[in-house]
Amino acid sequence: MPLPKKTTLTKKPAAKKTTKKVVKEEVDVEMKLFTCKACNKKFPDTGLYFYGKKSEKCMWCTKFPKSKK
Repeated sequence: MPLPKKTTLTKKPAAKKTTKKVVKEEVDVEMKLFTCKACNKKFPDTGLYFYGKKSEKCMWCTKFPKSKK
């Protein structure tokens, strides 16, 4: 009885991925300061920097407001 022929799979070379690097120009924008209404300390205005809205309270006073008695 003859032996079956071995089939060999020919592998195709992997397709090259073409990725374009997008280089954005860095813009130097000065971080403005604001005074928190609750604790009266100065902080960088991240709300204005990222969202275009002026901040009123710092992150700490927003997260943990003073309870009213």
